Amino acid sequence: AAAGGHLANSFDSDLWERVRVPLGPQKGELVVLSKRPTDEEVSDTDAAQAGDLSMDEFWSKYRSRFDGEGNGWCVWPSSAFLAQFLVQCPSFVKGKSVVEVGCGVGVGGVAAALAGAKEVWMTDKDPSVLE
Repeated sequence: AAAGGHLANSFDSDLWERVRVPLGPQKGELVVLSKRPTDEEVSDTDAAQAGDLSMDEFWSKYRSRFDGEGNGWCVWPSSAFLAQFLVQCPSFVKGKSVVEVGCGVGVGGVAAALAGAKEVWMTDKDPSVLE
């Protein structure tokens, strides 16, 4: 799955990276475009995980990223887990209508379709991820 046809045609490796989401043994993988974190974001994330930057400082610095447009352009660990779960346990969605709220790059919705959902609706408040 590619995030937005226009991005797939004008892929800029400085801004975007291809992320592989393994779906499990003999289930294949999803490949999506994800926004590449900046060097500063990587450094701050490492510092927060090491305890050198408090979560309050981290939250204060990056809060707007979580409040507005652009936070859907990455593969969140929870969406990768959901995709793996749905493909490995398809009875949860097989033959059903599925709505993914806050779909971002659509990993969960695509996995639901692969698992046999009758129809999948993907929604997000950020219109840029829905193009």
